[in-house]
Amino acid sequence: MPPRSGPVAKEERNMENLRSIQLIKKSDDEGSTGAELLDTDKAEYFGARLLAYLNSGAVAMLISMGHKLGLFEAMAKLPAVTSVELAQTTELHERYVREWVAAMYVGGILDLEEERNSKQQDNRYSLPRGHAAFLTWRRGPENVAVLMQYISILSSFEDRTMECFRSGKGISNSEFGELKAIMAADSAQTIASSLIGWILPLGKYMIVQDLRAGIDVVDVVCGNGTNLMTMAKEFPKSWFTGYDTNPALIAAAKEAAEKEKLQKVRFKCSQVTDSSESSAYDLVTCFGSLVETGDVKNVVRGIYQALRRGGTFLLQDVASNSDVRANRSHPAGCLLYSISLMFSLPTTIDKTGREEDAEKVMWDNDVALSIIRDVGFKCDGMKRLSDDNCNAFFFCTRD
Repeated sequence: MPPRSGPVAKEERNMENLRSIQLIKKSDDEGSTGAELLDTDKAEYFGARLLAYLNSGAVAMLISMGHKLGLFEAMAKLPAVTSVELAQTTELHERYVREWVAAMYVGGILDLEEERNSKQQDNRYSLPRGHAAFLTWRRGPENVAVLMQYISILSSFEDRTMECFRSGKGISNSEFGELKAIMAADSAQTIASSLIGWILPLGKYMIVQDLRAGIDVVDVVCGNGTNLMTMAKEFPKSWFTGYDTNPALIAAAKEAAEKEKLQKVRFKCSQVTDSSESSAYDLVTCFGSLVETGDVKNVVRGIYQALRRGGTFLLQDVASNSDVRANRSHPAGCLLYSISLMFSLPTTIDKTGREEDAEKVMWDNDVALSIIRDVGFKCDGMKRLSDDNCNAFFFCTRD
């Protein structure tokens, strides 16, 4: 029997009501009735899990707030502080900071000094170094606080998504600007840090050598351009173009490229299928964003046309399976299904008007391979990094 949760253990009256239900009646096809004993231990454990889901959702939301307000970054640089001191450092209102640090202590994120104070604002809180490693930019790609923003952003589309349930219609891709910005930040910190040393060498088509010699590269759905600019800095002899339909992200990418003085990088607010460029590139990249286009098959065709013969298409996607049973053990499975339900599915239906065209973010990687090969690409299959159980990479060539 799994250990009973503390909060649930306190709800003895509720559990007594549950235990009072001894039998569940059920009918078979002939109309006869049978009975089975209710597994109260299993039911109690399930009740504890539901409460844990609720509490974890609240913790995720408050972590997101702390990240965006700069509270974690400030605490990582300070010894134990009071809410007054933290508010002064971050230029925020103390009463709100006081409530936030208390919640973060209860949620197991912050530590609290043992000394008891009569006034809550005199309590001293600290951010353990091990926690700071995952909640600040100290370790770059492991800033999990960035991902916590998914919860609040997705929840803002709850009513719109429920309306899609009723109408069968979709939601315009243009309405997801904030979500796409988080996706871009997610990709930037998980892909950019591994791109040069680990991801590109997975391909057997001399990609790194060609990039050093100088080739034409395009990144479709480039987001804020971080991945593209990472390559541009490493391979100064190559030329780079980034496409995205989000004007805010393209503006941010242009500003960043100008600041970095990257002369061989350009960004366009468009989709690769809208371009008249044919056989213009030696390498096309797409990092975890193919389903964002809302028209996967047509975009892959556009990528094929944009490549020169012998060129390479590098696709990074979620490592997942169309069999729901296989995804149950995925560490972020339910989050990915949520993104699929509330973003990928409605944007695809809005673009094509056909439910049968709605590819999910949790599609089978074999489906991705099938689409790639149907267009005309040659692909040896999926590649994985040894320490990454969330991403799949496909290196495809046009003959």
